[in-house]
Amino acid sequence: MTGAARQRCRALFVRNAFALTPEGSAEMAAATIRALFAQPAAETVRSHHDTAADMPGKQLPKAKAVPTDAKEDLTAFADFPQH
Repeated sequence: MTGAARQRCRALFVRNAFALTPEGSAEMAAATIRALFAQPAAETVRSHHDTAADMPGKQLPKAKAVPTDAKEDLTAFADFPQH
């Protein structure tokens, strides 16, 4: 459908993210992901995404690539109408 948004499956994103997250950082990663989906506006969703994607830094480049590569799909829900 032309112009339709595509949203990446949250469960698959979380699985991919945790596969690259060190065990000691799992709780922080989970809180960061929950906060992303709890943001009230599209601007804050994308801002939070950018901040969270930078967190792994140089220590975990593969972990940083997962949310960076998925940004458009992962944040598509922010453009859906509010109920």
